Amino acid sequence: PPSPEWRDALHGFRWLRHMASASGELAGAQAKTLVSDWIVNHAREQLGGPQVAGVTAMRLIAFLQHGRFLLTGADHQFYRAFMRSVAAHVSNLKRDAPRVTSPIKKARSHTALGLAAICLPVGDALAQRTQERLSAVLDEVILADGGFISRNPDDLVDVIADLLSLAKSCIALNRPVPPAVVH
Repeated sequence: PPSPEWRDALHGFRWLRHMASASGELAGAQAKTLVSDWIVNHAREQLGGPQVAGVTAMRLIAFLQHGRFLLTGADHQFYRAFMRSVAAHVSNLKRDAPRVTSPIKKARSHTALGLAAICLPVGDALAQRTQERLSAVLDEVILADGGFISRNPDDLVDVIADLLSLAKSCIALNRPVPPAVVH
C-alpha cells in the first residue's frame, strides 16, 4: 500500500457504503467477492491487538451497517464465513478495546461493540454493560463544549458518523438510543 493511512482505509471497509448505495445485483456480487477475498486472505493478520483495534472497529461497523446488503442473495458458505468474521471482530475488540490508548480508536472500538450489542443476539445484561461502557468512553472523549478531546475536527466527524450508525440501528430495531449517543 502507498501509505499506512491508505491501507487502513482499504481494510476499514467504509467504502462498502458506495457499493451499497449503488445497490443492484452486480454491486452486491462484487461486494460479496471483495469481502470473501478479504476474509480468506487478510482476516488473521488484521484482527489482533490494540494497534489495529481502530481499523477492526471501522470494519465491524461497516459489516454491520451493510450486512443486509452483503447477505442478500448470499450462499450459505458466504453467510457462515461472514458471521464467523463478525464474531471474531467482536471477540477481538472485546479483548483489545480496554487497552486502546488513542481517543479516536477507543471511541470507535466501543461504538462498534455497542453496535454489535444492538445488531447481534446478545443477552440484555451484556448489551446494558456494553452501552454503559460506551457512555463512559464518550464522556471521556467528548468535552463539555461538544468538541473531541483531540480538538481535531476530523475526529469529531468520524465519531459522529459512527454514532449515527448506532442510532439508526437502534431506531430500525425499535430499541432506545443510548442517552450518551443522543447528547
